[in-house]
Amino acid sequence: MPKTPTDTSTAAAFLWPIDVLRFALAFMVVCGHAYEFLHLDRPEAYSHFFERIESGGLWVSGFFVLSGWCIVAGSGSPEHFDFRRYLAARLTRILPLYLFFLVAVLVAEAIFAHHGGRSPEPWIVHPWTLLAQLTMTQGLFGPFGAYNPSWSLTHEIACYLVWGLLVAAVGRRLRGSTVLMVAVAPLVAAAAVHATVHDETSWAVLTLPLYFFIWLLGGAAAESRDAFGDPARRRLLFVVLTIFVPILIWFAADLRVPDTVGMIAFAVLLAISLLWLQHLPPAGPRLEAVSRRLGLASYPLYLGHGIVLVATTVYCTPEDPLVRAVSAVLFSSGLALVFGVPLERAGLAWRSRWLRRTFAKDRSDETSRRIAPTARAEA
Repeated sequence: MPKTPTDTSTAAAFLWPIDVLRFALAFMVVCGHAYEFLHLDRPEAYSHFFERIESGGLWVSGFFVLSGWCIVAGSGSPEHFDFRRYLAARLTRILPLYLFFLVAVLVAEAIFAHHGGRSPEPWIVHPWTLLAQLTMTQGLFGPFGAYNPSWSLTHEIACYLVWGLLVAAVGRRLRGSTVLMVAVAPLVAAAAVHATVHDETSWAVLTLPLYFFIWLLGGAAAESRDAFGDPARRRLLFVVLTIFVPILIWFAADLRVPDTVGMIAFAVLLAISLLWLQHLPPAGPRLEAVSRRLGLASYPLYLGHGIVLVATTVYCTPEDPLVRAVSAVLFSSGLALVFGVPLERAGLAWRSRWLRRTFAKDRSDETSRRIAPTARAEA
């Protein structure tokens, strides 16, 4: 989210640690998936840590906290909320790079199938899931081959839609913390159904209220960023640490603990941590440049690492699966930093120009409406 000196809400929303966290979370997702490939090649390879975080859901929950923080903190005043402009801004942020990598995956999977004997494992290439990819429902019906990591974008867009509709309907009375409490009800209901049924469908249904609840944690933290004095903040930190750090340790130590428990504990701790991270000293020019580059690389790394993981499985010459897994992690990160960053910058520049052109008349009309009452009063 770019900083502009004239937009106080957007400037307040930017924290340089968020860019660093985005890259760190994406990197951990890649490591978890690389371990998945390693374990298939070498079943005897075992790491308790990576067994716990292999699916990536823990780190994806961190993305949702950061997303909720940035959207709510940078959305400005609800009375001037324009749902059409909001939705256009959100979709143009996600879709260009998403579609670019979808095409890249289609080309790559065709090459893998004809040159190298693409194995269907671990991410199966089902042609019918292309429809889910194109309609952004892959989080519910399954992603296509090497685009497996894109499943979470279904839930991201669902969060954007629900939040935007709520703001449009309720306006200035809407509070993220209130919505957070209301969101507990469908989460508990879906969790109870999943605990009873415990199949892929019940899990897919559970993930929708689960990730919206996690997204709202970030949004509620953003709303509260100026509401706590230092003593209150210290008391809140102590309460949260006392409750959720032991839960997270329990989750990490015992593989029988459900993923949802660890995801919620991690998300709560990260949301509270953002209240403190915003008080870190501003980044100097070098640190800001580094953090910005890491932030720009995070989305390409998240979307594109599946292609690299499959390619290393099909073509990589080292016979040792561990060497292939480490190579895939390093190569994915390097590609994101070298090629993903300029790609992301180009997409953001196009997005900025398109939004300015598309909504220039709306901004002009809004300015006129604000000036007119003042002019009449002066007259």
